[in-house]
This record gives sequence, C-alpha cells and structure tokens, in this order.
Amino acid sequence: MRGKVSTGIGVEKAWDWERASNRLGFTPYPGSLNILPTKPLPEPDKDRVVKLSFGRHKRVCAPGTINGIGCYICAKEKKGFYKSTVYFVVAPICLREELNLKDHNIVKLELI
Repeated sequence: MRGKVSTGIGVEKAWDWERASNRLGFTPYPGSLNILPTKPLPEPDKDRVVKLSFGRHKRVCAPGTINGIGCYICAKEKKGFYKSTVYFVVAPICLREELNLKDHNIVKLELI
C-alpha cells in the first residue's frame, strides 16, 4: 500500500514510549510518522496485533515495513486498519530523517 506523509498534531510525542517498548520490542523514537493511505491496509492477524493505550488515545499496531525499514504500523483502535484514514508509524529511529521525508512524499507500507 502506498500513502502520503502528513504532519501530525504531536499527540504521540507525549506518550510513555518507555512503557510501549515492552510491547513493541524496541524503544520507539518519540512521536510517529503519519501516513494518509491511498487505500486501506487489510486487517492484520489478531495474534500479531499489539494494543497501545495512553489516556484516551488507543492504538492497534502491527509489525510492518515502511520503504523497507522495520516498524509498527498503528491505527486508531475504534476504526481498525481497514477503515483508518491515517496510519501512525513508529520505529526506533526518526523515519523522517532516515528516509529524508517531507510532507506529501509517497511511501510504501506493508504489514508483515
């Protein structure tokens, strides 16, 4: 699936990423990369989904890749993957810097 990089509102920067690292298997870079999908991703296998919850912000996350780099692709829990209009990508590195991304750049997302 391809999607377009978009600026977020900074909600994920305030998350307790240290707590999330226990579930994800790595310490995420603070914040997420927001991707507006050209078409929805399929729902991942339930046994691969990790749930993150910080206050009223709840996410379902599944392992994936963005332009070939390992990450977790997250969606709002209420909408799930198939109905999501934005995906939140988390990784142990700053994806914007690593992939030299700007708003409106096109990226490739895959669930693994």
